[in-house]
Amino acid sequence: MLSRVLRTLVISTYALMILAPVVIAIDRLWAVTGVAPWQAFGLLGDLAVADGVLLFTCLVSVTASLLTLALGLPLAIVLAKYEWKNIALIRAILVLPFVCPAIVAAMGFLVLFDAGGPLNYVGIDLYQQSGIIGTISATLGFANIGHFIALSLALCWFNLSLVIRFIEPTLANMNPDWEDQLKLLPQGKSLWQRIRHLYAPILAPGIIASAGLTFVFSFTSFALVRWLAPSADTLETLMADYGGSAGIYGYRIMSSEIVLASSMVQIVILGSALWLVSHMQSLHQSRIAIVAESFRRKQQGKAKLGHRAILVCGVVFTVLPLLLTIISSFKMRVVENGQISTEWTTQGWSIAWRGDLSYAGAGEALGYSLVYAALTLVISMPLGWMMAATIHSLEKEGKLVRAKIVDFISFAPLIVSAVMAGLGILLGIIMWFPELFAWFLLPVWAHIMMVTPFVVRVMLPALRSMDERYIEQAKILRLNQFQRFRLITLPSLKGPVIVASALCLAFSLGEFGATWVLARTGDWTTLSVLVDDLMSRPNYFPGVRPAAMASATILMSLTLALFFISEKFRDSKDTGGF
Repeated sequence: MLSRVLRTLVISTYALMILAPVVIAIDRLWAVTGVAPWQAFGLLGDLAVADGVLLFTCLVSVTASLLTLALGLPLAIVLAKYEWKNIALIRAILVLPFVCPAIVAAMGFLVLFDAGGPLNYVGIDLYQQSGIIGTISATLGFANIGHFIALSLALCWFNLSLVIRFIEPTLANMNPDWEDQLKLLPQGKSLWQRIRHLYAPILAPGIIASAGLTFVFSFTSFALVRWLAPSADTLETLMADYGGSAGIYGYRIMSSEIVLASSMVQIVILGSALWLVSHMQSLHQSRIAIVAESFRRKQQGKAKLGHRAILVCGVVFTVLPLLLTIISSFKMRVVENGQISTEWTTQGWSIAWRGDLSYAGAGEALGYSLVYAALTLVISMPLGWMMAATIHSLEKEGKLVRAKIVDFISFAPLIVSAVMAGLGILLGIIMWFPELFAWFLLPVWAHIMMVTPFVVRVMLPALRSMDERYIEQAKILRLNQFQRFRLITLPSLKGPVIVASALCLAFSLGEFGATWVLARTGDWTTLSVLVDDLMSRPNYFPGVRPAAMASATILMSLTLALFFISEKFRDSKDTGGF
């Protein structure tokens, strides 16, 4: 159990690291604009460039949440109820999108939707928005509906694993006799009655939590919006576009107004959503396993053809964008005598590695990415573990209100979003330490901010499920605190520690928003920023796209390798969501 002094120190350090850049940034913007933060909410309606941005952001986020539930729930139910060969591999494939870097997902869906892509081949043009998509757009009066559909599908793909993580373990371990017994009662005759009286009370917290997290991650999405919906802005892309000129006295005051107003709206909306998610997660994690998963699956038997079709479609939907990214890294556009053709070559990989079309090569960018990820792990892992231990200690002592407050603080970095985290650090440095602009380790701070909450979410359920009797027996044997940690706590939590460490490295490697903001101030870059930089080059360089896809493939390979390592040590009953 953590002492009060250590608790206070842990919470204070975490809060200072998270809140200091944001508070300093808001104070700076307040001084530049002359507008108080609580007065900034009305600015979005007064600024022409921000017209409709909040509405579009909310519409995309709500649509993505509903679509994710519509696709994710059938997958989770089918996966949980029936016997499947290689269930661990299937489960891993279905949840791998969440650990996939957003910039890699953007590249995969760009190939899927672009001219010559699979959807375009069958007559669905979401990029140029011609044909049936153009007809739908004209009929509904919805400009650029193709981009909206593309973005919603990509956000659904990215967050699909949240629904599966929350729902599938609960269903897989639920006693099938409950439904059979309910069928004998008047209130369990119909399927709707069984859903209302059995499944809804058990699954509702997980469904609401996964939908809330999907809303949050969609609301703060940057890379996917930047590449799949170039015709529209969200609050995140608006802040990124105008953040470079914000916080400077007497210069483009409108930029500071946009960033101030957008950040305050984000904090309020995301804070409310994450408070709800935190509460629902605590309710969901209180659901205990009733029967062994293998027993439940054997009771239900083999899946029928329709159920197999659902699972196959889910696997194809999950894997297709990643395969297209790899394939595109070997395809190069060739123009001869005015004719455009495609040839298979490894030249894109050579261009990417040498850095012929970018400020840095893939090897150099990989080096920076690995350094940032390693440093992030060294700091985020112990910090996140101590935050989780603090929450757990408060819960055991019955101080539930304090535990919820600390739990909410652990979510705080997700409230400010990756771009705002980067801008917060940037504006804070302008004010206090301008000499740090050229420090190549500057992005590590942002990475720690964005990664630590996930460490907390992995370690907290593990601590809650740990058998305290071993600790009590160790105290009887007069083992000191370090011995209890080394001999009991650490071995008991080996799996969650490895999972959290692997995810910490993977999320740091793929972090894009904050790194993109901060990388503009230095000569260093990461793999995620390199992919964006290459794709931003003019398309008349034939090696641009294959080089970008090659860089994305390197990044994807690293993160997916870490993901499969984490899956090997993950408990099948884990309902933490990550």
